[in-house]
Amino acid sequence: MLQTKIKTFRIRTLLVSAALLAATFSPATAGETAAIAARVNGVPIYESELPPVAEKRLRQYRQLGSKSSDAELIRTFQLKDLDALIAQELLVQAGAAAAKPQEIEDKLAARLADSKARNHGTAELTKEQLQALTTSLRKDILKNTYLEQRGLLNPTIDEKTLRAFYDNNPHSFKESLSIKASHILIRLPKNPTPEQEQEAQAKAGKILDDLKQGKDFALLAIQSSDCNSRENGGELGFIKQNYMPNEFDAVAFKLKPGETSGIVRTRHGLHIIRVDQIKPESVRKYDDVKDFIAGYLKGDYKRQKVDELVQELKKTATIEILLK
Repeated sequence: MLQTKIKTFRIRTLLVSAALLAATFSPATAGETAAIAARVNGVPIYESELPPVAEKRLRQYRQLGSKSSDAELIRTFQLKDLDALIAQELLVQAGAAAAKPQEIEDKLAARLADSKARNHGTAELTKEQLQALTTSLRKDILKNTYLEQRGLLNPTIDEKTLRAFYDNNPHSFKESLSIKASHILIRLPKNPTPEQEQEAQAKAGKILDDLKQGKDFALLAIQSSDCNSRENGGELGFIKQNYMPNEFDAVAFKLKPGETSGIVRTRHGLHIIRVDQIKPESVRKYDDVKDFIAGYLKGDYKRQKVDELVQELKKTATIEILLK
């Protein structure tokens, strides 16, 4: 069963740590006048830390029917992103108040060494880049240390909960009907001329006659198909409905294993289809999806509990929103 031990957070210790963190984590050096978006227990969060608002994000809201102006939407997004940064800062400060300094430095040294190994050395990094990397890693370590103390870094899900989720959501694990199919495609241009139509029909007809005479489907696909699948003898693997055009599905999903279709026209051209195997609709077994369920429930539980934890930290924190 998922459980966390809620401990009393001492605001006095937090404020002392915040003052130390302000000097350590501030991206602005002396003499700079970077715009401050917020302060969390005196620690600044700079506007430059906010991610830029992409046009794609604005477009999605317009498509959903939003009547707000771009300026209003951007402001909404920035406040939401700022709230996420505030939440992170609160967790970092909580970690700094609760962790042992030497333990954090040891973890930081290990992370830096690992980063250096994975990136073939840090000699190419400038002093500023190395400082930014160190700051980012230290924040991550402090946050994770605090979450680990609260049992939220890697929560566990008991077997009963996993099984109950599986039993209560059978639709989530349903496998649709699928067929293992191969095809030979004679491609047609978007607006074929009568001559192109006639030539394609003649070519497809000749292939169909060869198949009826017992010639190998895979070999004919390699020799004649205009689809990339020709390299695999025309094999498409297991496909579900709506993977191919409707006209293709209408024929393919009525074939029995071992059967070959006639000539089927789609927007791509003329197909000759063979079905080798049918997998009927089924529900995936519990053991096959158990790990997936555990990952999903862990993530969902962690998001919920971390949000609750942040709300508790906010109650005793001093937060100033200064975003222009």
